[in-house]
Amino acid sequence: MKYNYKPTYVDRKHHFADCVTWPSPPQPLLAPGKRNAKDVPADTHGNVVRLQLGDVTDAEAMLPVLLICLLWPALAEASLLQTAVKRPVIPCVIHQTAKRHQLQENESLWAETWRAKNPQCKYKLWNDTATCHAREEIAQLARTRSPALMWPIWEGLCCGHGAHRVTMNVRGLTPVQRADVFRYLVLWDQGGYYADVDAACTLPIDQYKIPKEASMIVGYEMGHRLKEKRRAEIKFARMEQFQQWFLASAPGNPVLLRCMELIRQRYTWKIESTLGLTGPGVFSDAVQEFLQQDDHRAVEEEVRIRRTPKVHFLSYPSETLYGSGLWKMWLLAAGRAKVSAMVAREDPGEAPQNLVKHYFAGSWKTEKDFESRRASV
Repeated sequence: MKYNYKPTYVDRKHHFADCVTWPSPPQPLLAPGKRNAKDVPADTHGNVVRLQLGDVTDAEAMLPVLLICLLWPALAEASLLQTAVKRPVIPCVIHQTAKRHQLQENESLWAETWRAKNPQCKYKLWNDTATCHAREEIAQLARTRSPALMWPIWEGLCCGHGAHRVTMNVRGLTPVQRADVFRYLVLWDQGGYYADVDAACTLPIDQYKIPKEASMIVGYEMGHRLKEKRRAEIKFARMEQFQQWFLASAPGNPVLLRCMELIRQRYTWKIESTLGLTGPGVFSDAVQEFLQQDDHRAVEEEVRIRRTPKVHFLSYPSETLYGSGLWKMWLLAAGRAKVSAMVAREDPGEAPQNLVKHYFAGSWKTEKDFESRRASV
C-alpha cells in the first residue's frame, strides 16, 4: 500500500500537524493471491508485501515528514539568527592618517573632537610618512592585506637605494594617492569610520540618525548636479561627485573593493591625475555602479534628463537608503560633512544637521580653489 502525501508550506507559528496532507484512503485489494490495483504483490491474506530489501512501510515513509514538521520552528529560528549574524555592521573604530604620529596644532584639535565625542569608539592614527619603506604602517597594510591588487603599484613609489629610496617615481602613486588608497583599503579590511585629519567631528557617531541596516555611509560633495563647464572650472572630477574625506563602512564592502579594482585598472591605463586615479572621481564611479545595479531605468532616465535638462537635482536623492540584500548604502546630503558656506540649495531642500566639518587644509588644495567652489553655489 502506498500513501500519497504532499507537504505544504508552513511558518514557524503553525502546529506541525497543519503542514501535512494526510494519506488518502488505501487502494482496494484484489482477491487473495492476486495483485492489487497498483500492481503490488500481496500475500494469501491480501496484505501488501515488500518487493525487496530497502522498501519502507507506510509509517516509515511518514517519519521524514513528521521529523521536518517537528523541527521546523527550530530551523526557522536558526535561519533568522544566522541572517542577523551575517548582516554587515559598521564597527565603532575611527581611522585617521598623518605624515607622522605627531599632528600639527590644528590637526590635534580636530582629531581630539573625534576622541572626545566618541569615547566608546576605538581611535587609530596611522603613520603615513613620505618614505616608501614596507615597514611603515599604511605600506604594511597594503603589503599584507592587498598583496596582489594594491601592493604592486604601491611599490612603484620607490626606486634606487639609500638616500634615493624616497625619490618618487612618476610611474607610482604620490603620497596623496597613497592616502586615498589607504582609506578604501583600511575600511574594506577592518571597517569603521574614516576622516581626514582636517575634518572635525561636530556630532557624536551614536547620534547619527542613520538606519541600522546601512553597511556604508557616503556623502555628496555638492547638493545638486553641476553643469559640465562649471565642473571643470572648480576642478571637480564628476558632475555628481561623492566626497571621500569622510566615509564609513562594514568590512568586506564590495563597493570599496570595486574602487580599488578601478584604481588598478586605471593605473595600467597610465592615468596620473589624482582626481581620476584614486580620488573622488574613481570613488564616485564605484558608488554610481552600486546605485545603478538595482535601477533598471537608469539609462532611460539619464536620456530624458539630457534631452530635457533639470535645474536643481541629483540622480539619487540624499538622506536615503539604497541597495538590496545584505549591503546597503546611506547617502548623506552634502551639508552633512562640509562647511555650510559651500552648500547652497541642499538636497533635500533644507540643509540638514552637520555631522562633520571639513576645513580643507590639505596642501594640494589652495585658497583660490576654496573660494572658487564657494562662488559656484
